[in-house]
Amino acid sequence: MIHKGLIIAAVAAILAAALYFAGHRDGADGVRKEWADQRRADIDQALIQSAAYRTRERELTDQLIEAQNALDSAIKQGNADRDSAIADLHADNLRLRERFRGCGTGGVPENSAPDGSDDGAGAGGLSVADQEFLLRVAAEADAVAHRLTACQHYIKSITN
Repeated sequence: MIHKGLIIAAVAAILAAALYFAGHRDGADGVRKEWADQRRADIDQALIQSAAYRTRERELTDQLIEAQNALDSAIKQGNADRDSAIADLHADNLRLRERFRGCGTGGVPENSAPDGSDDGAGAGGLSVADQEFLLRVAAEADAVAHRLTACQHYIKSITN
């Protein structure tokens, strides 16, 4: 009987060990499979996010190119307007004048230089050089305003 008991105990121990190692192997395999599945899901999610980021980046790049083209066009038109106004100024087709002159001429003679060395500023007005300078400064201010407006539109478009 002792041999029978030892054999039964040995068989029981072998079965217990087999079940333990089978369970351990299945459990470890299950955990590895779960980790692999989670890793695949994380990679898939990262790829989806990456594609979304690339799409958004392309949209923002297109908006930036559009804003730059609009700015270039506005600056080119401003330069053409400035050059046209300066040409008209030199051809005597355009004359800038002071905005507020007070009460009449106030005793300022019509020709401020009696010896003929007039610089083009009759009756206290602006000389041609001064008028050209003002036109150039105004054109530069317009260009800065166009740049600022383009930046504001771009920032508004990327924050929405």
